[in-house]
Amino acid sequence: MDIQITYRKRLNAITLQFSKLRKQNKLILSCILGVLVQLAYGGVEFVPHPGYPEPNYFSGTNSRAFYRAYITGAHNHIAKMEILLNDSLTHTLNTPFQPGGTSEEGGTLGGVIPVQEIAVMFDSFYFSNGTSSIQVKCRVLAETQPGGAQQWFEHSYTVEAKNKNAIFSLQELEDGTFPGGQAGAATEIRMNQISHPYSFTWQNGWNAVTFADKLLGVNAVSVSAHANSVFFEDGVRPHNCPNGHIYALAADGSPSVQFMRNSAINYPWPPFNLPSNPSFNIVAHFSCDTTQGPIGGYSMYLYPYWNGYGEFLENQAFMGFNRVILVIHLLNLSSVFWGSLNNGKDIENARIDMMSGSAGSTYPITSSEILGDQYARFRRVYNPGNSTLLWWRAIPLP
Repeated sequence: MDIQITYRKRLNAITLQFSKLRKQNKLILSCILGVLVQLAYGGVEFVPHPGYPEPNYFSGTNSRAFYRAYITGAHNHIAKMEILLNDSLTHTLNTPFQPGGTSEEGGTLGGVIPVQEIAVMFDSFYFSNGTSSIQVKCRVLAETQPGGAQQWFEHSYTVEAKNKNAIFSLQELEDGTFPGGQAGAATEIRMNQISHPYSFTWQNGWNAVTFADKLLGVNAVSVSAHANSVFFEDGVRPHNCPNGHIYALAADGSPSVQFMRNSAINYPWPPFNLPSNPSFNIVAHFSCDTTQGPIGGYSMYLYPYWNGYGEFLENQAFMGFNRVILVIHLLNLSSVFWGSLNNGKDIENARIDMMSGSAGSTYPITSSEILGDQYARFRRVYNPGNSTLLWWRAIPLP
């Protein structure tokens, strides 16, 4: 089965639906831009996050930080520009003045450069161990005359980091009722290894209200539960069906993942939305038949599909199974899957590792599927098609 073909079929309708919303989003952002203030610091004018409002938070491995700087004076020159995250140097632009140049157009190396831009994408998990915010700092080395005296100028802003993982499991999968269960326990251990705040809720049981509450402020989710293509069961034992059902689509029943995500995200798109709840980057369901549903289905976890920079399903993915899977295999499946993600692999390669390298798993590799972005990452900077493990990379200005 071709995972990409499956993904395209399932999300084609969503693409059409949200292309119109993307245009509306751009209009709202353009209105917000009127409140941006250019800050002049002794000869250098800094514009943080040009073209967009300041993000309400950083979350996940595709966070963005960018600046534009203007230098005042007809012949003043930008010789160097740097961007730092929590005082860790990332990208540097070296643009020394080269005598003999005649052009004064910004961005050229042959003459005076009065305007410069710099942008990076980064893994905000990199600072999550004991860090609740990230400072973005821009430094500019300005020359009073091309090739003349130099002086450093800088500007910074600080944004909250939101990297939290929610873990849900049925008690019967944790307490030994089924031999070799403990899928949630294995996931808890894996997530704890990277020292990120997490929420593990099976001990007291969880219903739809608890589920919705624990998903707020979260960007990664792991669920072990009984399920089918339409709904999954909550963690309350004994079940009082149908009250113990959580539906994927609101059209199939209530409560639903669709309603929960609509309420949590609101508008405009992340990371500019209020309330400041991030989109989910990674959602994994160790459950039966979750990728067998109708168009949309469990991909409702990925709402609103667009981010505020106009990218569709960037670094967002749902992993589920298209068949019945046995409880006795969940420990190995979840352990290998989250282990690969924690080591920096993208979700598609983590899925392949899980299906081919899980002891006790006898399922074909096509038994699991990815809905969304197969390059989504849990650790290390989002970098589609590139296996190099970095925590940041230079990007064009959005």
